[in-house]
Amino acid sequence: MLNQRKFKITINDKTFIVNVEEIKEQAVTSEQVKSGIETPSRAPPIPRKEPKTTKELIAEKGIVRAPIPGVIISIDVELEQEVETGESLLVLEAMKMENEIHSPVKGRVNEIRVSKGDRVNRDDILVVIN
Repeated sequence: MLNQRKFKITINDKTFIVNVEEIKEQAVTSEQVKSGIETPSRAPPIPRKEPKTTKELIAEKGIVRAPIPGVIISIDVELEQEVETGESLLVLEAMKMENEIHSPVKGRVNEIRVSKGDRVNRDDILVVIN
């Protein structure tokens, strides 16, 4: 004999009446399994890319990236200009603070990929030095 109970459930603002039966252990045929409701298999987890540290961002030889999102308020170098390690390249304003971005290497400014007033995101390439 089956023990049957009735429940009223609401999912996403839709109400359903559900009959729940208690079934004693029994063998299940392949036909019963095929006619059952399929549940989606769990998707594999998306691999997480760990964010780079500020040191890692500036360590890429000659590539100067934005360490934080902000607005470029000044550019202190020109194309083909020779720069020394630690020399100021530009100023990035973030959270009402001015952040001076310095050259990680000695070399020549090969590319300036931003202009004064540009909004940049973390990891955006600002300057390339060769």
